[in-house]
Amino acid sequence: MAHWPTASPYAGLTARARRQRCAVPAPVSTSDVYYTLCYGPVMASRVVRARLDPASETALSLLMREGRNESDAVRTALVEAGRRRMQRSVLAEEVTRLAQDPRDRLERDAVMADMDAAGTDWPA
Repeated sequence: MAHWPTASPYAGLTARARRQRCAVPAPVSTSDVYYTLCYGPVMASRVVRARLDPASETALSLLMREGRNESDAVRTALVEAGRRRMQRSVLAEEVTRLAQDPRDRLERDAVMADMDAAGTDWPA
């Protein structure tokens, strides 16, 4: 199963600790500090643009009310959606595997037969 990051590995680190951890050279000016903190190795590797429909606007607003900015909200939504898709695909693979297993099929048929037999005894 894929590992989904929950937070930046640099969260909570000071600028100095980030530079040491990332091997980023020491900044010379305030613009270098800004560039290092905003566009350094912790910056996302890809920029995505999207036109939002009303449902997406509502969902983005909900995430932003939790204190996130737009970028954090979108990243959070993508990670959560990816996790759900991964869980569904793992579950679907397991269902397919079990459906093709003859021993599991026999056991399932036996359980269903028992349930059918027990179901007829109940009053109508």
